[in-house]
Amino acid sequence: ELKRAYARLERLSRTDGLTGLLNRRAFHESLDLRLTQQRRHERPGALLYIDLDHFKPVNDQHGHPAGDALLRQFAQRMLAIVRPTDTVARLGGDEFAILLTHLRERGNADRVAAKVVQAASCPFDLDGTFVQVGASVGVAVASAAEGPMPDAATLIAQADMLLYRAKRAGGSRHMAEAVGA
Repeated sequence: ELKRAYARLERLSRTDGLTGLLNRRAFHESLDLRLTQQRRHERPGALLYIDLDHFKPVNDQHGHPAGDALLRQFAQRMLAIVRPTDTVARLGGDEFAILLTHLRERGNADRVAAKVVQAASCPFDLDGTFVQVGASVGVAVASAAEGPMPDAATLIAQADMLLYRAKRAGGSRHMAEAVGA
């Protein structure tokens, strides 16, 4: 009984209570581990930072329960886009991240980012009321071809910068760049 309780507490401490995705802390732990593995195998990977566009009006006009429902639906849409070996997290609010590992080619990260943007632009059904938002995505691709594999902090900083560049360009798009250490 005690072991089950500890296991449940551990699971709860690593997941976002609203979406069931990894939380920020668990995602950063996973990112560090996955980057170490990628360095050993010199396989490219990518970090996608995602921020929903026009999410605040959903909460303002329809209430926080509607906003929560939208976040849960978006989380499910992202899980349907990625492979089981990839990692999806809710970092907080309407911010998400995806870690793609063992990419065959850099273009795969762009394709996933485009699918995320498309998934966010499809209407969300909030108990019979349909709302639309968008998503801005920053994609930092880590590849040994670009030099030494970057560390987590470098990859996060690049993905975050690209995310805000996509937002400044009008949102509902992704921006991608390769990153070396």
